[in-house]
Amino acid sequence: MLYEAAGPHNPGALDVAIMAAGDIGGLSLDAKSSNGDDHYGQYDRVRRIFMDWVSPSIAHLEFSPLQNLANYGWEKYRSNPIQASGLGWPLHALGDAANPHHVVATTSWGHRPYEDFVQKHWLQLFPSSSSDLLENPVYDPAQLHRIVEQGFYFWQGLNADPDIRKYVVGLAVQTRAQVRSQNDWAYNDSLSIQYELDGQEEAKAGYQGHEDRMRPLLEHGISAMVGLLMKAAEIARNPGLTPTTICPAGSQYDIFSLKCASVLYTCEEPKLVPIRTIRSTVVETCVQQVGVCGLDGKKCCSGFDCYGNVCTIPPR
Repeated sequence: MLYEAAGPHNPGALDVAIMAAGDIGGLSLDAKSSNGDDHYGQYDRVRRIFMDWVSPSIAHLEFSPLQNLANYGWEKYRSNPIQASGLGWPLHALGDAANPHHVVATTSWGHRPYEDFVQKHWLQLFPSSSSDLLENPVYDPAQLHRIVEQGFYFWQGLNADPDIRKYVVGLAVQTRAQVRSQNDWAYNDSLSIQYELDGQEEAKAGYQGHEDRMRPLLEHGISAMVGLLMKAAEIARNPGLTPTTICPAGSQYDIFSLKCASVLYTCEEPKLVPIRTIRSTVVETCVQQVGVCGLDGKKCCSGFDCYGNVCTIPPR
């Protein structure tokens, strides 16, 4: 990112304001506290020393590109594929590469209103037939098919060329080309100005009616993440059995307290007396999730299946 070159054609109002504040206030990068110059700068095409980072104000400092962020995390994951934490960097980079404003490196041109609109109208962009997305997400089958199919093609591309930097740049180029082919509809600098002048809701409403243009961009971004995760799964190594989860005979590992427990989870399941008799309930002890079942006649509670002598939630 370089503020001097921000925007689809030129820097926006907020870009210029940030540049002016940087020059007037002498605002520069604190390279001693920042990790970015060390983590991502190592992949820059031109090697920079400490003074190269701190001398210019942020108005004229060229930050390391997005693909370097992805590369840092990807290399971190590849060096230790037991830990998935490194995947956060490339997944973040892919999310940015699917955003029209990130690919032209601008703080302005409707950047914040666009992102707020997407967050507010997520269920319009990714409709679900369920009111409880966490418990029972049921998405549009056609949309889900598109995302998975595109994810397969992204995975094929990453297999053909495993350079994660090219992978991120490829998605960014695709995002920019798609928006450009539609008359750069995503870029509206007046919406950023309006957003900063206490007109946030009105600014977000400026993207109303563009959902059909946003949706493919978001789908491509998610598909690229699917392709990356497929590749990560190929590299991943099984860490093996964790010794802390081994429990003595007669006890089990409790996923809630994270220690061995000798008492099984129980629940009370009401049983109705047959019709035409007085209604009453009988308390029945049953085994919940991760409890041992099938031994000594122990049964799983309603909603769980006994599989391998362990009560589990059946697949939907």
